[in-house]
Amino acid sequence: MTSRASVSGLSAPHKPVVRCQDMRCRLALSISDLPFDANRWVEDLFRTAPPGVDTARLLEECEGSVERSDAASFVETVSAVAMPMSGVRLPLCDSCVGPAAVSRDRVLRQLRNTRSHLSALVKAAAASDDAAGGQATPGAATLPELHAVGEAAEASAEQEEVRTLTAAVLGARRRLAAARERREAAAKRRAAASRRRSALLRGLESARTSLGEELLDTRTFGQGASLSRAALEDLRCRRMLDEGFRIARTGPFATINGCRLGRTAREPVSWPEINAALGHTALLVATLIKHLDLVLSTHRIIPMGSFARICPHGGNERNAMVLHFDGGFFAQSRLNNALRGLAACVLEIQRSIADKLTLPFRISDSCETVGGLPLQLQLGTKEEEWTTAMRNLLTSLKWIQAWALAQ
Repeated sequence: MTSRASVSGLSAPHKPVVRCQDMRCRLALSISDLPFDANRWVEDLFRTAPPGVDTARLLEECEGSVERSDAASFVETVSAVAMPMSGVRLPLCDSCVGPAAVSRDRVLRQLRNTRSHLSALVKAAAASDDAAGGQATPGAATLPELHAVGEAAEASAEQEEVRTLTAAVLGARRRLAAARERREAAAKRRAAASRRRSALLRGLESARTSLGEELLDTRTFGQGASLSRAALEDLRCRRMLDEGFRIARTGPFATINGCRLGRTAREPVSWPEINAALGHTALLVATLIKHLDLVLSTHRIIPMGSFARICPHGGNERNAMVLHFDGGFFAQSRLNNALRGLAACVLEIQRSIADKLTLPFRISDSCETVGGLPLQLQLGTKEEEWTTAMRNLLTSLKWIQAWALAQ
């Protein structure tokens, strides 16, 4: 049994290491150096062993016999297996014993590894029988049965590994899903943060725009205030009583602010211009009264541009005299009454400053003449005298104006 198993375990020889030229040593080393496949040898052993033989014990005895033999006995045994001729013996010289011992140790290691593998298979078979409720007989199992047990154990291990890998894959998928959820949440947070940042930037830009507009308005207001202060300072430096009422002479006419007061046959001045001159004259008299801080006792002047009025003291403004010519039926008489009221106001001013200023043209107590010329308008006749009287009145007002400015 051993010989058949051993013969099937030997394979084609490879090139041996020969230390001497002795034909017997060379042949012995060639036989002992044959590659030995322990796994194939054990398979042949299980296949050819009769039923009931303890193959594990037989393998242990083979291992013990190889371990107890020396190099020469090992070569002799192998020679007997390789060359089954009884009585043939291949002795070795002393120099060739070492290589044979190396081959013996190699075969012994293979046998030990094979026995360890077989013991593992036997234990797996026993565990399987115990789980099934039967009783195992160590060493009595056949090799296919042991292989089936080993394959079942390997399948169980593979199934356990598959379950472990499946659990790991499921765990990895769960972690991946959680990571995706966290990534989506982080993306949403980033989007929200980006929207908040955009809103903040828009608010900041709007605030900057508003601030720029406010600064521009502030500068504009500042410039306007500066211009206003400059204009106020300029007005403070000006003599408004002098510059607001400019009295001059143009030919036979006296002018106030460019408007001629009077008319002649050769130069019939329009009544709107005369009315404007009368309005400027009434405003000048009212300004002088206010500037000199006077309170008149006879009349009160109501400046209304070209439609000025002279109201008697204590009278109603509705009944005031109109200081303009409108071309109506009693326009001339109404104008003459208003002129007497205007002359009365100038006469009161003249009397209040008589001890300080003497006017060039005296106004009569009846307020009908100025410098001896009548203030009464007579259309078509004596217009030149009326024009001269109005020129005398404006000249007296210019003297009062200059004196008031000097004060």
